[in-house]
Amino acid sequence: MRDLSIKKKVRSLILTLYAAMLVALLGSLSLALHQNWQLKLQSSQNEMARQAGIGNFILEHAVINAAKALGNAQQSLQKTLANGPVSMLKAHEVLQFHLDEHNAFINSDYKGLMLYIDPQGVLQARTDHYPSERFDFSNRIYFERLREHPEIPFTIGPLIKAQTTGDWVFHVAVALRDNKNAFHGVLAQQIRLSDITQDLARYIDTSHAAQIVTQTLDGHLALVYPPRLITKIGNGGINISYADFARRSSTPQDAFIWPAATGQGQRELVVGFELSEHFHLLTTAHRAMSDILQSFVKESLFLIGVSLLALLCLTVLFVRLSRVYDQFAEALHDSFSDALTEIPNRRALEDMLPRLLRDAIRTQQPLSVLFIDLDHFKHFNDDYGHDGGDVALKAVAQALQCSAKRPLDFVCRWGGEEFVIILPHTTEDAASKMAEGILQTIREIQLADGHGHSMRQVTVSIGVACTVVSLQGQGEHLILNADQAMQEAKQAGRDRVVIAHRPKQH
Repeated sequence: MRDLSIKKKVRSLILTLYAAMLVALLGSLSLALHQNWQLKLQSSQNEMARQAGIGNFILEHAVINAAKALGNAQQSLQKTLANGPVSMLKAHEVLQFHLDEHNAFINSDYKGLMLYIDPQGVLQARTDHYPSERFDFSNRIYFERLREHPEIPFTIGPLIKAQTTGDWVFHVAVALRDNKNAFHGVLAQQIRLSDITQDLARYIDTSHAAQIVTQTLDGHLALVYPPRLITKIGNGGINISYADFARRSSTPQDAFIWPAATGQGQRELVVGFELSEHFHLLTTAHRAMSDILQSFVKESLFLIGVSLLALLCLTVLFVRLSRVYDQFAEALHDSFSDALTEIPNRRALEDMLPRLLRDAIRTQQPLSVLFIDLDHFKHFNDDYGHDGGDVALKAVAQALQCSAKRPLDFVCRWGGEEFVIILPHTTEDAASKMAEGILQTIREIQLADGHGHSMRQVTVSIGVACTVVSLQGQGEHLILNADQAMQEAKQAGRDRVVIAHRPKQH
């Protein structure tokens, strides 16, 4: 009994020591993971604040440079306006001179236009060319603000798609006023989003980049990075509900964690921000907590690293297999495609026809065949050489493809100057009408040789055969029947359609 008691005590001690070591190990691992997570979270907040600061600095720098260029142009135009209305050409020359001078002085990579908008909001001049299109800018926020508020020296407009260039831009704008403070229009400098994002990419690791958004004082967007997020504006894709919280912060730059509602529920964002009080711009950079957690897991678990390595190997293998498949698919396509006309060849027809016949048997819908042959094709080769014959074949092939537009319609080159069209679910009358349409389409083709000289008119003879396939062997002679009908069309004078006699049903 004593030995049994000792065994129980030793077993209990071993279990206790094992449990203690397990708890110590798990506790140490949990503590290390917790500390690493806190460091990861803090570094992520610092990174978001840094990226917001970079975005804000680049944007401020662009605004300052634009304001300087606008200031010089503003002074010149206001002097000109003091002597009377300024012409469109004069305005263009002033804008171009000051923009070129400014870009040369600061060696700017920014390519946005400088615009002059008259008091009615009509574009009068732009720097890229003269004369300018008369776009109406009277509804632009920056135009309305400067017109209605003389006390505002300049303003920043929201991010829009420019009428002038089609680029995503925002504008720095100043008003033109005389010494009596009368409004004479607006000067605006475009700042292209692509130029800003190109600068951002120099300082931000794009593989771990945040979503960066800059807003003006009234909440309009001036910067969205990466640019692909523009398509989500207005659809809940960019959550900027934390902007008011950032504006109320006691520091101009900081970071915080923000709960964000999404269509899938609730998630947290790590948000960094910087507030430019002089220009009333708020730049925020955010990254989803789930992304940071995923990054943390990758950094913490060796198994994930091994898995990623395996994934990399599989990716390399997949890329290799994909390339082999592409080569195989290309070779398969070449084997079923006519090299000259780039439409399916006879081999493709032999592959497709059994399927179409099976479908015709199953649906009991009529199946029609058009057999087309170019008339006097030998004359094309005799008169214009083989290149002339090739021109005719290509033109006819393209016309046939344009005529057979339904998904199941099948067009192929039978061989030489002969083509075949298979028309599932098509009656004899419908096939005949299509054939007549093809005749007219080909008659209207205007051929020209390699020197641009007109060639002879091309016409075709068409045989039409149609049947409702009941048994597997009934449709096999359909092409032959259409061919015979085409031969009858040839003998009857060419450039016509002949319908084959229906085969007897057994």
